[in-house]
Amino acid sequence: MKIHNVIIIIVFFYIDFIKTRIIIHKESIILKKSLVSFCEFTDPTKYLFKLESLIITPNPPIRGKNMTIEASGTLKEGFCVGSYANLKIKYQFIPLINIQEDLCTQAEKVGFECPIKEGYYSLKRTFYIPEEIISGRYIISSDLITEGNQRIACFLVDIVFKSQTFIKNNH
Repeated sequence: MKIHNVIIIIVFFYIDFIKTRIIIHKESIILKKSLVSFCEFTDPTKYLFKLESLIITPNPPIRGKNMTIEASGTLKEGFCVGSYANLKIKYQFIPLINIQEDLCTQAEKVGFECPIKEGYYSLKRTFYIPEEIISGRYIISSDLITEGNQRIACFLVDIVFKSQTFIKNNH
């Protein structure tokens, strides 16, 4: 392959990458000031789920307290059995969890019946953040895929738990 062909291919991929980053920046308005972002190298405008609102309280999460996530959006196309979620959790950059879960099973756990039909959805969940959680950066990615290999959505959660300072009160 001639060098100019290689350069043309690289330029083409770079231009496509820049276009995707611009689209993601425009779509990230909902996610600004959030722990959550869209997955890299994906185009949120092509997701089957369009996130319309996301509220995380408190933001950032606090050890020993509850964290509430409220999300809503529109699913452009339904999905059924065979759809899955790839869930990865890293501590610093060390992989802790890398699993694939059935989406219908997970949807039923939060009160939705499968098959999931197109339409508007909202969900509010509260989680307890244990005080014992180790200080450091946690990166969680969740990539939701239909049985026909279409991306429903893909999100990254980036949380940093800082070292706790214990002050002994001698009074």
